[in-house]
Amino acid sequence: MQSNEFSEDEKKAIQHNTLVEFKAYWAKANEAKSDFDISHENGRGLWSKRYQSLAAIVQSFMDDFSPLVQIIKDFGAPYGDGALGTISVLFVVCLQLVGS
Repeated sequence: MQSNEFSEDEKKAIQHNTLVEFKAYWAKANEAKSDFDISHENGRGLWSKRYQSLAAIVQSFMDDFSPLVQIIKDFGAPYGDGALGTISVLFVVCLQLVGS
């Protein structure tokens, strides 16, 4: 692969010719992920890991309920944005309490 858009690690990831080479690479990648997870089991690493997973849940929720949010904004003009702001603040507070 001659492209400059890929890092050396990315180029190595797709240059396996046999199943044995790929399995060795996959085991190495899983070991690196395990080491990363272990290093994030306490302190700031744990906090950031929890925050990211909670943010992903909220993002999924907002994506699922975006039609409802749009209806509230449309019918509640000019106060719909205030209602959504209040709900957003409640979500943030709840997430902080759950994350503690």
